[in-house]
Amino acid sequence: MMSGERVVLFSDIRGREGYAKIFFPISTMAIGTILRAHGLNVRIVDAQVDEDWPDTLRRALPQCLFLGISALTGPSLSAALDAVALAREIAPGLPVVWGGYHATHNFRAIFAEGLADYVIRGAGEEAAVRLAEALQPTAQGGREELLDQIPGLVRHQSGELRINPQRKLGSMGSIPPLDYALVDAEAYLAENGRVLHTITSYGCPHGCSFCVEPTQSLRRWRGRDPGRVVDQFEQLIRMYQPRVLSLHDPNFSSSPQRVADIVSEILRRGLRCSILCDMRARDVLRLADLMDLQRLREAGFDSIFLGLESGSDRMLALLRKGSTAQDAIDACVLLDRAGITTLASFMHDIPGETAEDSAQTFELLGTIGALRHNRQRHHFFTPYPATPLFDQLAATDQTIATRSQRQWAETGTYWGSTVWPGRPQFRRQIVERLRQLSEKFPWAIEDSGLPQLETPATAYRARQRLVHARGALRGPQERG
Repeated sequence: MMSGERVVLFSDIRGREGYAKIFFPISTMAIGTILRAHGLNVRIVDAQVDEDWPDTLRRALPQCLFLGISALTGPSLSAALDAVALAREIAPGLPVVWGGYHATHNFRAIFAEGLADYVIRGAGEEAAVRLAEALQPTAQGGREELLDQIPGLVRHQSGELRINPQRKLGSMGSIPPLDYALVDAEAYLAENGRVLHTITSYGCPHGCSFCVEPTQSLRRWRGRDPGRVVDQFEQLIRMYQPRVLSLHDPNFSSSPQRVADIVSEILRRGLRCSILCDMRARDVLRLADLMDLQRLREAGFDSIFLGLESGSDRMLALLRKGSTAQDAIDACVLLDRAGITTLASFMHDIPGETAEDSAQTFELLGTIGALRHNRQRHHFFTPYPATPLFDQLAATDQTIATRSQRQWAETGTYWGSTVWPGRPQFRRQIVERLRQLSEKFPWAIEDSGLPQLETPATAYRARQRLVHARGALRGPQERG
């Protein structure tokens, strides 16, 4: 246990020009939970719910052990960069520590811009605790020796970056459930239609060529036991009465047997709450071999997010999805028959994608769009550092690797990217074809699920107006 030193953690998942909805800061809460369990006084500052967050930081940073920054690649970076600038101004000697997906795969550029004193790559619970121990004034032993032993830590040493190796994911048994007392839970629930975000597993065993998860979890997966998962659900439902439990596991279905066991335990206890989670198409097929998917629906899993990406088997092989277009169709049909809504996500303008590949994707969109419970989200491909597709693009355009963090903050999958604009004419054709398809399947393809051709700021304002307008027209149980 540590001495009660104060740590400030900053987050802004939505970003000023990002999502219209707000999210519980799960990654920040995970670090705050483990630090608090070890005796530290943790303060989370979240720009999503604190309009006066600069003033909050000014009051919180003095006599602080360190400032922790967690950000996703994209709009959430904007406020994070402002928070670092503020910390450098009012507490120039305060260590700034970055963690999370963006820092894991873009740490060299973060250091080059002078934005960090330390970066923790990969899962950060153990590393955060050990770093806090090393930074305490009363730390025993040499600080450099302690820092050398922290998994995934990056820091400057003798004018060069010292990069400690990441440690593969271990058991979740030693990690306590998220401590929601770290935030004002009601502030999030009141704003987002009583959707409560949580997590039951870390990592993903797959190696998709466009995804940064392999850099975070090194293709390992770990999940809580089914009984503990349902204990967690039961407590959250009792304490907060959410309308929806939104599971932010990178891939909830990595173990279909675990999913089946969770379903059985929910039904045994008679819990009642809608649940949203991510699955893979082929995992759905494996799950259907283990159980009747109607039981999935009865347990509350009435919405499943499926990252289908493309209808071209050639592109799916390039993306290393480990599935086919037929897997996507079969999974959507099975879920539809069970009365479960599929939130199917697709990428367009993928490097190497031809007109024929795109035509095959649109054929798939029409096939599943005809299903009663199909809903679709469409994105433009965005390259992320440390992924195979990013490296492929950087080999032909080296300027991609030199983008600043401010430029990454202007990047989003729903709109054009300042990092990689893709093929403008190809994208215009995609949007036009999607609009035509939405006229045929308006329940499946809404304007809010289409990629935008405008700048991030313009697209964000347009999406906010649309969400607010629809919210005003719907009943309170349908919002969020």
